[in-house]
Amino acid sequence: MPEIFVSTGGLGNKPIISTLETFVMEGFLNLEISCGRVQKKDLQKIIELKKLENLNLRLHNYFPNYFSMDFALNLGSFNEEIALKSENLIVTALEWSHELESDVYAFHAPFLLDPAPETLGKNFYKKENMQSTKEVV
Repeated sequence: MPEIFVSTGGLGNKPIISTLETFVMEGFLNLEISCGRVQKKDLQKIIELKKLENLNLRLHNYFPNYFSMDFALNLGSFNEEIALKSENLIVTALEWSHELESDVYAFHAPFLLDPAPETLGKNFYKKENMQSTKEVV
């Protein structure tokens, strides 16, 4: 039977430790960290909580937190700054995944547009606040 993971995204931009503790209190042990305020110093606390509660954790591409980011992760961006930030975000997430002994890290395929972070999770169309990464012919 496949494992089912519950996303932290439902609790929004709360501190990740309190978000994880809320899910644990409700009996959820397979968790995908997709958002919630996360800082480098939280990694050790998350590892301790994982061991204490026997959690199975995975990270999603919104890690560390798209609410506080000034870009949307997009490996296909032709904007060098966004592409570099995206690469750095993924490298950090892979490092944390290793520390959390997670065998899976999920991220979305590249966009043809650079969406504004606040449009993530919603239907979006090319608007003035989004740059096309490349003209499609």
